Amino acid sequence: MLNRYTYSQKNTSSFYYCSKKDAGCKARVKIVENTVKLIIGRHDHEPPNYIYHNSYSFIPTYKGKHLLMYKGYTFCQDHHSLSYNCSKRNSGCRGRVKLMKDGKIGFAFVQHNHEPPKYVRRSSGQYVKIS
Repeated sequence: MLNRYTYSQKNTSSFYYCSKKDAGCKARVKIVENTVKLIIGRHDHEPPNYIYHNSYSFIPTYKGKHLLMYKGYTFCQDHHSLSYNCSKRNSGCRGRVKLMKDGKIGFAFVQHNHEPPKYVRRSSGQYVKIS
């Protein structure tokens, strides 16, 4: 996340493309050694809305959904429930988080079989995924 916009890496290049690339946005950034080196183009849309909580945050995806980030790991919502499964569930990870109706974490199983994804958090609180 940079300046309230999200990006994703294509292949193994140092360029990260706007999450709305498939919708026509041409903005991209070049990141070298966890540092933004170049910003190319302008976004043709508003930045997504973010929801932050004191112990977790929601990160918008290019598909219009949100990942829950908790203790450095990301979780995908299980259908339209308050349950979230580790983003690496298809790789056999059993990590999961259940939110209560008031937004507090009611249950968390955070033993993962992999390292957390690499994100850089900017001083503004925004995230940029590194890999």
